This record gives sequence, structure tokens and C-alpha cells, in this order.
Amino acid sequence: MKAFRTMFLLSGVGLLLLNSPVGSLADEPAAGGQKAVMTTSTQPAGTLDTSLGNEVKASIDRAVDWLCARQKEDGSFSDSNFPALTGLTLQAILKSGRTDKADVIAKGVKFIASCVQPDGGIYRTVPGRKGGGLSNYNTAICMMALHDTGDPSFTKIIQDARKFMAGAQSLGDDEYKGGFGYDKQTQRPYTDLMNTYYSVEAMKQTADVEDSRPKTEKRVDIDWNETIKFI
Repeated sequence: MKAFRTMFLLSGVGLLLLNSPVGSLADEPAAGGQKAVMTTSTQPAGTLDTSLGNEVKASIDRAVDWLCARQKEDGSFSDSNFPALTGLTLQAILKSGRTDKADVIAKGVKFIASCVQPDGGIYRTVPGRKGGGLSNYNTAICMMALHDTGDPSFTKIIQDARKFMAGAQSLGDDEYKGGFGYDKQTQRPYTDLMNTYYSVEAMKQTADVEDSRPKTEKRVDIDWNETIKFI
């Protein structure tokens, strides 16, 4: 899935732009106590020089254009059976800061909202497929994408998704306790690190929506101690 791979590349380039240590080299003592001679940039640590920064931005812009050109009519990207692919792509576009892509984002968000299930999860059922609709994985990524929009109208959807995610945590008495798998519906005693990563990242990033939860409802969270033990 090209859109899937490009999304990760785009996110990586964005992190490079934000966190690049270009210019952070410092003289370190070499063997024998003498200082090593190295050429350092005058650029402050953690920043890019103007030329490289422009090149990175141009790369991000080209990647965003490539992604947006491949949005389907229903607002989804890649395989619409798995809304996480749309969520991942939207996260990349949102973080690029491209305000001219508002229509693309709106269509993608509308598609994700159409995948909200009665149980609070954000996924599509895929009958006959092992793992079904990968409900945990899709829900985690989609709730983060909706949260990244900063639109308060999605607060209730995210709150319900958090309840779904918390209920998906394995809390049995075996080696899978504390983790997350692809789905809970099949009752398979199986969890893995990829699903656990996305699940806990989603719960962490969206924690602020609990402040808006009605006082009559209990705040939702996962058992972080068991998650740490599992990891």
C-alpha cells in the first residue's frame, strides 16, 4: 500500500524538521585526552539551516500533494475496509500545516466518522477475515486523527472510543495481561506490541477529553501498571 508507506515517510520527515540535531556537534575529547577536530555548524542545536529547512519543507509539500491526489471519492485513502489507513494519512497532512488541504481533511474526517460503531470503536467489520476489522488498531489511530483536528465536535466520539479501547485491554491471568490485540470480539487470548503501542499512545494523546466527560460518567482509562509489565 503506497499511501501507507508514504505516510510513514512523511511523518518521519516531519520529525526530522522538528527534531533535527543539525549543528549540535560539539568538540569531544578524543583518545589520549586530546580534542577531536570537527567542523560544526553555527546553527543552534535542534534546528536546520535555512537551505536544508526549505528542502525538507518542499519534500513534505510534495508528499502531501501526492497523498491528497489519491483520496477516494468517499474521503478514504487506500483500503477503505481499514479506516486506520485514512487516519494515518490525515495525521500526516494535519501535521504538515497545509491549510490549503482543508477540504481533503474534512472529507477524510467525515469518512472516519462514518466508521464509528455502536460499541464506540472506529472500524469496519470484515466478515471471513482473520482478525476481522482489526478493531483495536483502527480505533486507536482514528481517534488520534480526530483529536489532532482540534475540533470539539468530535469529543463525544473520542470519549466513546476511549471506553472501547479500555475495554479491549487484556486483563486475564496469562502472559498477555496488560496488552492489546487486534480485536476482542473473537475472544482470542492474544496481544502484541504493535497494537499495544498504538492503543496506549491513543489513550495518552486523547486523555484531555476526559475533562469534558459529564460528571455523571466515570472517567475512563486503562491499567497502565499492567501495560508497563506487559511491555
